[in-house]
Amino acid sequence: MLTRRLLLSVVAGASFGIPTSANASQPYPQRPVKIITAGIPGTTFDLVARALADQLSLRLKQIFLVEPRPGAAGNVGAEFVAKASPDGYTLIMALGTTFAVNPSLYRKPPFDPLGDFTFIAITAQSRTPTLAAHI
Repeated sequence: MLTRRLLLSVVAGASFGIPTSANASQPYPQRPVKIITAGIPGTTFDLVARALADQLSLRLKQIFLVEPRPGAAGNVGAEFVAKASPDGYTLIMALGTTFAVNPSLYRKPPFDPLGDFTFIAITAQSRTPTLAAHI
């Protein structure tokens, strides 16, 4: 369930962190916003993105579309967003590992995690239990 605090933090990030100087005088957003997910459709990751998009659409009176682009541990989606116009209308929802771990795993990553993105919010956190196996 999307909490009020989570929604407010995302809306605050979207309202203050995204507009560029060229469109800062206009309220954000003026047109539909695309949220790229770096995960497979139908997973918890995708469902959180869709719930967030629904709430942002209601609150900001603009369409927020979720577009899955899975592959290469998040690199496919991240590369797509990195190449998009940096106007705040193409966002990405990805795991932190896409930006923190992938650049060290891939010889030539298709994006610069610090130079190509402006991070605006932590939208969800998970505490996955660690499984121990005895063989």
